[in-house]
Amino acid sequence: MASLKRRFYAALFPVYRLLFPTRVDRAAFVPRSAKRVLVVRHDRLGDMILTTPVFDLLRELAPGVEVDVLASTRNAALLEGDARVARVFMDDGTWSGLWRLRSQLRARRYDAIFSLIPGRSVRAGWTAGVASHATTHRVSTWRPKRYHGFFTRVVRLPRSLTTAHVSRQMSHVVRAAFGPVGRDAAASNLAAPIRLHIPDGARRTAERFLESHGIGAFVTLNLRSAAAARSWTASEATALLPVLLAAHGALHIVMVPGPADAAEAEGVRAQVNSTRVHIFDPAAPLLTLAALVERAAVMITPDTMTLHLAVATGRPVLSLHTTTDGNVPDLWKAVGVPSRALMAPEGQGVPAITAPRVAEAFEALARDAQAALGD
Repeated sequence: MASLKRRFYAALFPVYRLLFPTRVDRAAFVPRSAKRVLVVRHDRLGDMILTTPVFDLLRELAPGVEVDVLASTRNAALLEGDARVARVFMDDGTWSGLWRLRSQLRARRYDAIFSLIPGRSVRAGWTAGVASHATTHRVSTWRPKRYHGFFTRVVRLPRSLTTAHVSRQMSHVVRAAFGPVGRDAAASNLAAPIRLHIPDGARRTAERFLESHGIGAFVTLNLRSAAAARSWTASEATALLPVLLAAHGALHIVMVPGPADAAEAEGVRAQVNSTRVHIFDPAAPLLTLAALVERAAVMITPDTMTLHLAVATGRPVLSLHTTTDGNVPDLWKAVGVPSRALMAPEGQGVPAITAPRVAEAFEALARDAQAALGD
Protein backbone atom coordinates (compact mmCIF):
# COMPACT_ATOMS: atom_id res chain seq x y z
CA MET A 1 0.00 0.00 0.00
CA ALA A 2 2.80 2.42 0.88
CA SER A 3 4.46 1.73 -2.46
CA LEU A 4 1.22 2.43 -4.33
CA LYS A 5 0.81 5.71 -2.47
CA ARG A 6 4.34 6.79 -3.33
CA ARG A 7 3.77 6.05 -7.01
CA PHE A 8 0.45 7.89 -6.95
CA TYR A 9 1.99 10.94 -5.31
CA ALA A 10 4.88 10.88 -7.77
CA ALA A 11 2.35 10.87 -10.61
CA LEU A 12 0.68 13.99 -9.20
CA PHE A 13 3.83 16.10 -9.57
CA PRO A 14 3.76 16.36 -13.40
CA VAL A 15 -0.01 16.95 -13.28
CA TYR A 16 0.47 20.01 -11.09
CA ARG A 17 3.31 21.24 -13.31
CA LEU A 18 1.09 20.78 -16.37
CA LEU A 19 -1.60 22.92 -14.73
CA PHE A 20 0.91 25.54 -13.58
CA PRO A 21 4.07 25.42 -15.74
CA THR A 22 7.30 26.77 -14.32
CA ARG A 23 10.68 27.63 -15.75
CA VAL A 24 12.44 28.00 -12.41
CA ASP A 25 14.01 25.31 -10.28
CA ARG A 26 14.62 24.99 -6.55
CA ALA A 27 17.55 27.40 -6.71
CA ALA A 28 17.11 30.58 -4.75
CA PHE A 29 16.35 33.73 -6.65
CA VAL A 30 18.69 36.73 -6.48
CA PRO A 31 17.54 39.42 -4.02
CA ARG A 32 18.50 42.37 -6.22
CA SER A 33 16.36 40.98 -9.05
CA ALA A 34 13.16 40.82 -6.97
CA LYS A 35 10.81 43.65 -7.84
CA ARG A 36 7.48 42.37 -6.53
CA VAL A 37 6.41 39.54 -4.21
CA LEU A 38 3.13 38.25 -2.84
CA VAL A 39 2.62 37.04 0.73
CA VAL A 40 -0.41 34.76 1.12
CA ARG A 41 -2.17 35.25 4.47
CA HIS A 42 -5.86 34.86 3.72
CA ASP A 43 -6.82 33.34 7.04
CA ARG A 44 -7.10 34.54 10.65
CA LEU A 45 -6.49 37.84 12.42
CA GLY A 46 -3.74 36.75 14.78
CA ASP A 47 -1.85 34.99 12.00
CA MET A 48 -1.73 38.20 9.96
CA ILE A 49 -0.27 40.05 12.94
CA LEU A 50 2.39 37.37 13.36
CA THR A 51 3.29 37.64 9.67
CA THR A 52 4.28 41.31 9.90
CA PRO A 53 8.00 40.54 10.55
CA VAL A 54 8.06 38.97 7.08
CA PHE A 55 7.31 42.36 5.53
CA ASP A 56 10.38 43.89 7.19
CA LEU A 57 12.51 40.89 6.34
CA LEU A 58 11.60 41.01 2.64
CA ARG A 59 12.49 44.69 2.45
CA GLU A 60 15.82 43.95 4.15
CA LEU A 61 16.66 41.11 1.78
CA ALA A 62 15.49 42.89 -1.36
CA PRO A 63 15.59 46.68 -0.87
CA GLY A 64 13.03 48.38 -3.05
CA VAL A 65 10.85 45.28 -3.47
CA GLU A 66 7.09 45.80 -3.50
CA VAL A 67 5.30 43.50 -1.06
CA ASP A 68 1.68 42.63 -1.84
CA VAL A 69 -0.53 40.63 0.51
CA LEU A 70 -3.41 38.30 -0.26
CA ALA A 71 -5.58 38.74 2.83
CA SER A 72 -8.95 37.53 4.02
CA THR A 73 -11.96 39.82 4.23
CA ARG A 74 -11.43 39.86 8.03
CA ASN A 75 -7.71 40.43 8.42
CA ALA A 76 -7.14 42.86 5.54
CA ALA A 77 -8.13 45.73 7.84
CA LEU A 78 -4.99 45.14 9.91
CA LEU A 79 -2.85 46.42 7.02
CA GLU A 80 -4.62 49.76 6.53
CA GLY A 81 -2.03 52.45 5.87
CA ASP A 82 0.94 50.09 6.33
CA ALA A 83 3.74 51.53 4.20
CA ARG A 84 5.49 48.15 4.07
CA VAL A 85 2.67 46.78 1.91
CA ALA A 86 2.12 48.01 -1.65
CA ARG A 87 -1.25 46.38 -2.35
CA VAL A 88 -3.73 44.25 -0.43
CA PHE A 89 -5.97 41.80 -2.28
CA MET A 90 -8.93 40.24 -0.48
CA ASP A 91 -9.88 36.59 -0.87
CA ASP A 92 -13.48 35.91 0.13
CA GLY A 93 -12.71 32.29 0.94
CA THR A 94 -14.44 30.79 -2.09
CA TRP A 95 -12.81 29.04 -5.02
CA SER A 96 -14.76 31.20 -7.46
CA GLY A 97 -13.65 34.37 -5.69
CA LEU A 98 -10.05 33.29 -5.90
CA TRP A 99 -10.41 32.58 -9.60
CA ARG A 100 -11.88 36.06 -10.12
CA LEU A 101 -8.75 37.54 -8.54
CA ARG A 102 -6.54 35.63 -10.97
CA SER A 103 -6.15 38.35 -13.60
CA GLN A 104 -5.39 41.05 -11.02
CA LEU A 105 -2.76 38.93 -9.30
CA ARG A 106 -1.13 37.78 -12.51
CA ALA A 107 -0.99 41.36 -13.76
CA ARG A 108 1.41 42.12 -10.90
CA ARG A 109 3.93 39.61 -12.36
CA TYR A 110 5.37 38.41 -9.07
CA ASP A 111 8.97 37.31 -8.78
CA ALA A 112 7.99 35.17 -5.81
CA ILE A 113 4.89 34.04 -3.95
CA PHE A 114 5.23 33.00 -0.32
CA SER A 115 2.63 30.48 0.84
CA LEU A 116 2.92 30.61 4.63
CA ILE A 117 -0.37 29.06 5.79
CA PRO A 118 0.00 25.43 6.93
CA GLY A 119 -2.73 22.95 6.04
CA ARG A 120 -5.33 23.40 3.30
CA SER A 121 -2.60 22.33 0.91
CA VAL A 122 -4.70 21.96 -2.24
CA ARG A 123 -6.06 25.47 -1.93
CA ALA A 124 -2.63 26.81 -1.00
CA GLY A 125 -1.15 25.23 -4.12
CA TRP A 126 -4.00 26.42 -6.31
CA THR A 127 -3.63 29.96 -4.93
CA ALA A 128 0.09 30.07 -5.70
CA GLY A 129 -0.55 28.62 -9.15
CA VAL A 130 -3.27 30.99 -10.30
CA ALA A 131 -1.32 34.04 -9.10
CA SER A 132 1.95 33.11 -10.79
CA HIS A 133 3.72 33.05 -14.13
CA ALA A 134 6.16 30.43 -15.35
CA THR A 135 9.06 32.51 -14.00
CA THR A 136 7.55 33.00 -10.52
CA HIS A 137 9.20 31.29 -7.56
CA ARG A 138 6.44 29.63 -5.56
CA VAL A 139 7.79 29.15 -2.05
CA SER A 140 5.88 27.22 0.60
CA THR A 141 6.11 26.20 4.21
CA TRP A 142 6.51 22.42 4.55
CA ARG A 143 3.65 20.30 3.19
CA PRO A 144 3.07 16.60 2.45
CA LYS A 145 5.05 15.53 -0.62
CA ARG A 146 1.93 14.92 -2.67
CA TYR A 147 1.50 18.71 -2.87
CA HIS A 148 5.07 19.66 -3.74
CA GLY A 149 4.35 19.91 -7.45
CA PHE A 150 2.39 23.10 -6.86
CA PHE A 151 5.55 24.86 -5.65
CA THR A 152 9.12 25.45 -6.78
CA ARG A 153 10.47 25.34 -3.22
CA VAL A 154 9.00 23.69 -0.10
CA VAL A 155 10.95 24.54 3.03
CA ARG A 156 11.35 22.09 5.90
CA LEU A 157 12.11 23.70 9.26
CA PRO A 158 15.35 22.67 10.93
CA ARG A 159 14.93 20.82 14.19
CA SER A 160 16.03 23.92 16.11
CA LEU A 161 12.96 25.82 14.89
CA THR A 162 10.22 23.19 15.21
CA THR A 163 9.19 24.61 18.59
CA ALA A 164 10.21 28.21 17.86
CA HIS A 165 7.69 31.03 17.70
CA VAL A 166 5.53 31.00 14.58
CA SER A 167 6.87 34.39 13.46
CA ARG A 168 10.41 32.99 13.43
CA GLN A 169 9.29 29.93 11.50
CA MET A 170 7.71 32.07 8.78
CA SER A 171 10.83 34.24 8.58
CA HIS A 172 12.93 31.11 8.09
CA VAL A 173 10.80 30.07 5.11
CA VAL A 174 11.36 33.46 3.50
CA ARG A 175 15.09 33.47 4.20
CA ALA A 176 15.45 29.98 2.74
CA ALA A 177 14.05 31.24 -0.56
CA PHE A 178 17.00 33.62 -0.85
CA GLY A 179 19.54 30.86 -0.15
CA PRO A 180 22.87 31.79 1.51
CA VAL A 181 22.21 35.48 0.87
CA GLY A 182 19.06 35.28 2.95
CA ARG A 183 20.72 33.35 5.76
CA ASP A 184 23.67 35.73 5.96
CA ALA A 185 22.13 39.12 5.25
CA ALA A 186 19.16 38.58 7.55
CA ALA A 187 20.91 36.87 10.44
CA SER A 188 19.97 39.82 12.62
CA ASN A 189 16.33 39.42 11.70
CA LEU A 190 15.71 35.99 13.21
CA ALA A 191 13.16 37.60 15.48
CA ALA A 192 12.09 40.79 13.68
CA PRO A 193 9.58 42.82 15.68
CA ILE A 194 5.90 42.02 15.38
CA ARG A 195 4.36 45.40 14.72
CA LEU A 196 1.35 47.10 13.18
CA HIS A 197 0.87 50.51 11.66
CA ILE A 198 -1.76 52.38 13.71
CA PRO A 199 -3.36 55.35 11.92
CA ASP A 200 -3.60 58.69 13.72
CA GLY A 201 -7.39 58.59 13.45
CA ALA A 202 -7.50 55.32 15.36
CA ARG A 203 -5.36 56.79 18.11
CA ARG A 204 -7.63 59.84 18.37
CA THR A 205 -10.69 57.62 18.72
CA ALA A 206 -9.07 55.58 21.48
CA GLU A 207 -7.98 58.77 23.23
CA ARG A 208 -11.53 60.17 23.15
CA PHE A 209 -12.84 56.98 24.75
CA LEU A 210 -10.31 57.17 27.57
CA GLU A 211 -10.91 60.87 28.19
CA SER A 212 -14.69 60.54 28.17
CA HIS A 213 -14.53 57.86 30.88
CA GLY A 214 -11.85 59.54 32.97
CA ILE A 215 -9.49 56.61 32.48
CA GLY A 216 -5.84 57.04 33.40
CA ALA A 217 -3.92 53.85 34.12
CA PHE A 218 -5.78 50.80 32.83
CA VAL A 219 -5.55 47.12 32.00
CA THR A 220 -7.26 45.54 28.99
CA LEU A 221 -9.03 42.22 29.51
CA ASN A 222 -10.29 39.77 26.91
CA LEU A 223 -12.04 36.54 27.85
CA ARG A 224 -12.79 34.82 24.59
CA SER A 225 -10.97 32.83 21.94
CA ALA A 226 -12.54 31.16 18.92
CA ALA A 227 -12.00 27.83 20.72
CA ALA A 228 -13.95 27.12 23.92
CA ALA A 229 -10.97 25.30 25.44
CA ARG A 230 -8.91 28.49 25.10
CA SER A 231 -11.55 30.88 26.47
CA TRP A 232 -11.62 32.11 30.06
CA THR A 233 -14.84 32.28 32.05
CA ALA A 234 -16.99 35.20 33.17
CA SER A 235 -17.11 33.75 36.70
CA GLU A 236 -13.31 33.77 37.07
CA ALA A 237 -13.13 37.28 35.60
CA THR A 238 -15.77 38.42 38.07
CA ALA A 239 -13.61 37.03 40.88
CA LEU A 240 -10.41 38.62 39.51
CA LEU A 241 -11.47 42.21 38.89
CA PRO A 242 -12.31 43.19 42.51
CA VAL A 243 -8.90 41.88 43.58
CA LEU A 244 -7.09 44.04 41.03
CA LEU A 245 -9.23 47.09 41.77
CA ALA A 246 -8.66 46.76 45.51
CA ALA A 247 -4.91 46.34 45.11
CA HIS A 248 -4.57 49.37 42.82
CA GLY A 249 -6.85 52.21 43.82
CA ALA A 250 -6.54 54.25 40.61
CA LEU A 251 -6.51 51.36 38.14
CA HIS A 252 -9.27 50.93 35.56
CA ILE A 253 -10.20 47.76 33.69
CA VAL A 254 -11.25 48.00 30.05
CA MET A 255 -12.85 44.83 28.71
CA VAL A 256 -12.45 44.30 24.97
CA PRO A 257 -15.05 41.76 23.83
CA GLY A 258 -15.94 40.91 20.27
CA PRO A 259 -19.49 41.59 19.06
CA ALA A 260 -20.63 38.08 19.97
CA ASP A 261 -19.28 38.42 23.52
CA ALA A 262 -20.59 41.86 24.45
CA ALA A 263 -23.42 40.50 26.63
CA GLU A 264 -21.00 38.37 28.62
CA ALA A 265 -18.79 41.41 29.26
CA GLU A 266 -21.80 43.43 30.35
CA GLY A 267 -22.65 40.66 32.79
CA VAL A 268 -19.17 40.79 34.32
CA ARG A 269 -19.33 44.56 34.66
CA ALA A 270 -22.73 44.35 36.34
CA GLN A 271 -21.48 41.71 38.80
CA VAL A 272 -18.35 43.68 39.72
CA ASN A 273 -20.39 46.89 39.96
CA SER A 274 -17.51 49.35 39.80
CA THR A 275 -17.23 52.65 37.95
CA ARG A 276 -13.67 51.63 37.10
CA VAL A 277 -14.75 48.75 34.87
CA HIS A 278 -15.51 49.70 31.26
CA ILE A 279 -16.34 47.99 27.98
CA PHE A 280 -14.74 49.15 24.76
CA ASP A 281 -16.88 49.26 21.63
CA PRO A 282 -17.15 45.62 20.44
CA ALA A 283 -17.66 46.84 16.88
CA ALA A 284 -14.63 49.16 16.84
CA PRO A 285 -12.29 48.74 13.87
CA LEU A 286 -9.35 46.46 14.56
CA LEU A 287 -6.75 49.21 14.40
CA THR A 288 -8.79 51.36 16.79
CA LEU A 289 -8.71 48.44 19.21
CA ALA A 290 -4.95 48.26 18.62
CA ALA A 291 -4.68 51.97 19.47
CA LEU A 292 -6.46 51.34 22.77
CA VAL A 293 -4.30 48.33 23.61
CA GLU A 294 -1.23 50.43 22.83
CA ARG A 295 -2.11 52.66 25.81
CA ALA A 296 -2.74 49.83 28.31
CA ALA A 297 -0.44 48.96 31.19
CA VAL A 298 -1.01 45.22 30.70
CA MET A 299 -3.16 42.97 28.50
CA ILE A 300 -4.78 39.91 30.09
CA THR A 301 -6.00 37.47 27.45
CA PRO A 302 -6.27 33.86 26.38
CA ASP A 303 -4.19 32.63 23.45
CA THR A 304 -5.95 34.51 20.65
CA MET A 305 -5.72 37.59 18.46
CA THR A 306 -5.60 40.04 21.38
CA LEU A 307 -2.40 38.40 22.65
CA HIS A 308 -0.68 39.16 19.35
CA LEU A 309 -2.24 42.61 19.20
CA ALA A 310 -0.61 43.47 22.53
CA VAL A 311 2.76 42.20 21.31
CA ALA A 312 2.43 44.22 18.10
CA THR A 313 1.85 47.38 20.16
CA GLY A 314 4.65 46.66 22.62
CA ARG A 315 2.49 46.01 25.67
CA PRO A 316 3.16 43.54 28.52
CA VAL A 317 0.99 40.42 28.22
CA LEU A 318 -0.43 37.95 30.70
CA SER A 319 -1.65 35.08 28.53
CA LEU A 320 -3.66 31.95 29.34
CA HIS A 321 -2.92 28.67 27.54
CA THR A 322 -3.96 25.04 27.21
CA THR A 323 -2.74 22.05 25.24
CA THR A 324 -6.05 20.15 25.26
CA ASP A 325 -6.98 21.20 21.71
CA GLY A 326 -3.66 20.08 20.26
CA ASN A 327 -2.21 23.57 20.51
CA VAL A 328 1.52 24.04 21.15
CA PRO A 329 1.70 27.14 23.37
CA ASP A 330 5.41 27.81 22.75
CA LEU A 331 4.58 28.60 19.11
CA TRP A 332 2.18 31.37 20.11
CA LYS A 333 3.36 32.89 23.40
CA ALA A 334 4.31 36.55 23.58
CA VAL A 335 7.77 37.44 22.27
CA GLY A 336 9.66 40.71 22.49
CA VAL A 337 7.60 42.17 25.36
CA PRO A 338 7.44 41.51 29.12
CA SER A 339 5.09 38.58 29.62
CA ARG A 340 3.75 35.81 31.81
CA ALA A 341 2.12 32.69 30.35
CA LEU A 342 -0.17 30.63 32.59
CA MET A 343 -0.83 27.01 31.61
CA ALA A 344 -4.05 25.23 32.46
CA PRO A 345 -3.66 22.05 34.53
CA GLU A 346 -2.77 18.98 32.47
CA GLY A 347 -5.74 17.75 30.46
CA GLN A 348 -7.86 20.84 31.18
CA GLY A 349 -8.76 23.97 29.26
CA VAL A 350 -8.21 27.65 30.04
CA PRO A 351 -11.45 27.79 32.12
CA ALA A 352 -9.55 25.77 34.77
CA ILE A 353 -7.09 28.65 35.36
CA THR A 354 -8.26 30.30 38.57
CA ALA A 355 -8.56 34.00 39.38
CA PRO A 356 -6.00 33.81 42.25
CA ARG A 357 -3.39 32.39 39.85
CA VAL A 358 -4.05 35.20 37.40
CA ALA A 359 -3.91 37.85 40.14
CA GLU A 360 -0.56 36.54 41.37
CA ALA A 361 0.91 36.41 37.85
CA PHE A 362 -0.43 39.90 37.15
CA GLU A 363 1.39 41.39 40.12
CA ALA A 364 4.63 39.64 39.17
CA LEU A 365 4.37 40.86 35.58
CA ALA A 366 3.53 44.40 36.65
CA ARG A 367 6.60 44.50 38.87
CA ASP A 368 8.91 43.11 36.21
CA ALA A 369 7.54 45.40 33.52
CA GLN A 370 7.38 48.38 35.87
CA ALA A 371 3.88 48.88 34.57
CA ALA A 372 2.23 52.17 35.49
CA LEU A 373 -0.88 51.10 37.42
CA GLY A 374 -1.76 54.51 38.79
CA ASP A 375 -0.78 53.62 42.38
